[in-house]
Amino acid sequence: MSRLVVLDSGNARIKTLVPAKVSENDVMFDVLHAIAPLTHSEWQRVVSRGIPQGYLKVNGDPYAVGDSARRHTISERPKGAQRYRKGYYDIILANSLSRAFTKSVSDISLFASHAPRDFEYAENLKRSALGTYEIECSTGTLLFDVKRVETYDEPVGGYSEYTLNRDGGEKQLRKKAKSDLSFVEKTGLIIDAGGLTTDSFAADPYGKIDVNSMRSVPTGALRVTDAFEAMLKSRYKDQFQDNAKTIDINRIMSAIRTGVYRYGKEKLDCLYEAEQAISLLANDVYDIIQNMGGATNFDYVLLTGGGSMLIYDTLSKLMPQLEFILATDDTEKMMFANVMGGAKLFKMLSAYGVIS
Repeated sequence: MSRLVVLDSGNARIKTLVPAKVSENDVMFDVLHAIAPLTHSEWQRVVSRGIPQGYLKVNGDPYAVGDSARRHTISERPKGAQRYRKGYYDIILANSLSRAFTKSVSDISLFASHAPRDFEYAENLKRSALGTYEIECSTGTLLFDVKRVETYDEPVGGYSEYTLNRDGGEKQLRKKAKSDLSFVEKTGLIIDAGGLTTDSFAADPYGKIDVNSMRSVPTGALRVTDAFEAMLKSRYKDQFQDNAKTIDINRIMSAIRTGVYRYGKEKLDCLYEAEQAISLLANDVYDIIQNMGGATNFDYVLLTGGGSMLIYDTLSKLMPQLEFILATDDTEKMMFANVMGGAKLFKMLSAYGVIS
C-alpha cells in the first residue's frame, strides 16, 4: 500500500506531514530551509562517531540539511526552476523521508505544494522528486521509491484545512447568526503569509477558486523576525554588543509572541519592538486586501501560513468591517495548515478520481 507524504518546501521552513495509518499517529515536523553539500572529507569528520540527525547521504552524495547546514557554507536559496531541480528538491524530499520513516518504504505518493507563481515549474518538481532513494542517515540505510507525485497551490492547502474534514469531505460550518449567509455562500480572500512571500486568491461561493486572482507578493514572516532582531539589538546594545551572530529563530518567535526576550536569566521587555515589527507585515497584507477590493468584494479573509498568527490581531483591529478567520484553531500548528489541508485535499481529489 502506498504511503502518502505531504511536503511544503517553504522559503523559511520545510514542513512535512505523513498521515497516520489506522493504528498510528500523524508524523508532522518542520526543519529550517537550508542545504549544504559536503565534501567526502567533511562527511567523514562529521560521522566518525555516528551520523547525527540533519546529515545524510542521498544516493552516495553527502549533505547537511536544516539547522545542521548552518555550520557549513550554504549557497543562496535558489528560486524558480532552479529550486525544483535534481540535486536540490530531491535532497529536501530525501531529508523529509529519512526523518518521517524508520524503515524503508517501497511505494511513496508525494503531494507537494508550491507558491502560485511557481505553477509553471510543477513538472520540474515532479521530475525531480520521482525515483528511487538510497539514504544513509541517523536511522541507518533506508530505501524509498517515489512512484507518484502530484502538486497543489500552497494557499489552497490552507483553505482546504478550514473547509474540509479529515476524510476530505466538506465541513458543516455553522452560521454566525440565523440571518447570515452560510460560509459556502460567502466570497472570501485567502491569504497565505509565508516566510518570504505572501500569496492570495479569491474563493467564490461554494468553494469555486478564482485561479486568475492568484497573486504572490515578496513579503512575509521573515520581514518581521529580521526587523525585530535589529530593533532588539539596537535597544539592548550592552547585552548584544559581543554577539554579532543571528539569534536563534525559535527564541525570536517566542519573544515576538510574548513581548519578552529571555537573555540568560534576564527578561528583556520587547513588547514595543514586537508590535512595530508585526505592523510591517500587517501593513503589507492590509495593502494586499485593499488592492483586491477589501470589504467591497469579500465577506471574510482566511489567513493561513506561519506568519498569519502574528498579524491576525492587528488586521482585525485595522479592518473591523471584515471577518478574519484562521485556517486552524490550533495556533501552534498554523505553520502546518497548508500541509494538513493538503492531506485533506489529496483525499478529496482521490475520492473524486482526480488523483488515481
